[in-house]
Amino acid sequence: MNEASDPRSMAGSVVRLFEQAESRIKELELLYGDGLACHPINQLRYAGYHITKAIAETNPTGNAEQWKRATRHCQRAIYDASEMAIVYCLNEFKNFGDDYRTVDFSPTIPDYLDIVEKMEKAQNLLATTNYDTRYQKYKECDRLFADIKPLIDRLNRSRLELNKRLRRNRINMLLVGATILLAIVGLIAKHW
Repeated sequence: MNEASDPRSMAGSVVRLFEQAESRIKELELLYGDGLACHPINQLRYAGYHITKAIAETNPTGNAEQWKRATRHCQRAIYDASEMAIVYCLNEFKNFGDDYRTVDFSPTIPDYLDIVEKMEKAQNLLATTNYDTRYQKYKECDRLFADIKPLIDRLNRSRLELNKRLRRNRINMLLVGATILLAIVGLIAKHW
């Protein structure tokens, strides 16, 4: 019996994928902080269903097919959880850009253009993934999330410094506005 059709080897592979998917879902729950992520959990539920069918199956061909289905559902759960986590990161990135659009943050984040490039790569991956082949891209999506999550964390850590700069910019704008207003009032008073 070759390794691809050995039930113990197949079971070990599915268990590792199941654990990886479960770990990613837990991380996703921590990101969103508001309950369970339904799509990945449903995929794990389907994987569990096929695992039980594989255990009960006595026909080697049917058994192998059930393990393959369980594997695909675990891969899909990893993809779905990673996809949702990437969407979270893309939203955080967009919010960061919106919040600091008037601030020069290049001194604080000198590699911002590299971050933009990685975010565009993430967006393109999600946009070009076919619904029927998502389970085939689970590793790529999982790797991409692992690359961009630390970048988002770094952007969010820089908010404290950027908020200080934003406040200074606002104070400077108020001072400029007040100076202009006083100059106008002075000119008007002088001509009366």
